[in-house]
Amino acid sequence: MKTMKTILSVLPLLLFFTSCGKQSDNCAEIQQIKITGGKDSYYVGDTLDLKTNLLATSALYIWHLGENPNTISGGPGYFNPAVSKRDQGWYYLSVGNGDCPSQFDSIYIKVINLPAVAPCSVVTNTASFSSIPDIQFSSVTVERDGLYGRRTMTGYYGPGYPNLNIHFNMYWDFLEPEDGIYTIESSTALSDYNPYSIYISSKYSEVVFSSGPGKAYVTHVNGKLTVTFCDIEFVGTWGINTYKTTGSGMMTAP
Repeated sequence: MKTMKTILSVLPLLLFFTSCGKQSDNCAEIQQIKITGGKDSYYVGDTLDLKTNLLATSALYIWHLGENPNTISGGPGYFNPAVSKRDQGWYYLSVGNGDCPSQFDSIYIKVINLPAVAPCSVVTNTASFSSIPDIQFSSVTVERDGLYGRRTMTGYYGPGYPNLNIHFNMYWDFLEPEDGIYTIESSTALSDYNPYSIYISSKYSEVVFSSGPGKAYVTHVNGKLTVTFCDIEFVGTWGINTYKTTGSGMMTAP
């Protein structure tokens, strides 16, 4: 009987020390967790697959993107099959179980546009149209447009000839536009969150021609911002009359 009493008195101590040992091991494991699988940069449409180097026992994983308080993942990894510019930023991970100090790690994910080559060949600083005069720009300016309040490249030739305006999305108001394909949108889209969008206009004989849908190709030639567009339809109105023309062009910042 004495032996049984001794065993019963020692058992709680064994359970206590065993539990402490497991907790200590688990805490040490949690403190070693790091984010893995990230690259320096991703192209739009790439797959993002973040993981952790360890899978801690009985741990809670919480992932956040930037200052957004919403949890984007509650598991040991975060997966995005096709990233966009919205997915650029700091990814934060916290791991804990309530009994140990939480472990924190972070990684910055950069998302950039996929470079592309224009499918047409156009002489630098020129624009040709099907039904209004062609332009060979005598001057090009890059400044904040007073009408749309956006970064705008404008090409001039002279009196009696059209001008050409390439308006960038608001995202690039204070950033250098990235290379790649941009969708040609309406002027109202300049304030939407679609970094890879532009609007093109040309004024000739009091008629403002607005670009229809299509693609534009942004590159940097010798470090200078360059935009090319191919066979884009432009539509303008004057009174009750509607005018159309098709144009291709390339403009390079000074």
